Amino acid sequence: MKVADVARQLGEPEYKMSRCITGALGFRNFNQMTNVYRLEEAKRKLADPALDHLPILTIALDCGFGSIGPFNRFFKAETGITPQTFPTINSIRCAPSGRCGPRSVR
Repeated sequence: MKVADVARQLGEPEYKMSRCITGALGFRNFNQMTNVYRLEEAKRKLADPALDHLPILTIALDCGFGSIGPFNRFFKAETGITPQTFPTINSIRCAPSGRCGPRSVR
């Protein structure tokens, strides 16, 4: 998927899409934006006990990453931990919205 594909589907010029992505949405570029959304979905799946049987590679591919290397690098860069350790971290939770983050202290 490319920014031009999305722009075409929305009927907007590519430069406007890029400006929106880097300006209003605050991403470095289109690839970072898509990877952030892919990562949120991967984190949701990794935290789901019902999906424990799935290999990390399957989850990465299902979320749109092309291979395990870029997935692992982006995951570590964004979260500070590896996908392998993510499900075992007790301080992480995923809300029904799919947004994952630190568990609130009660």
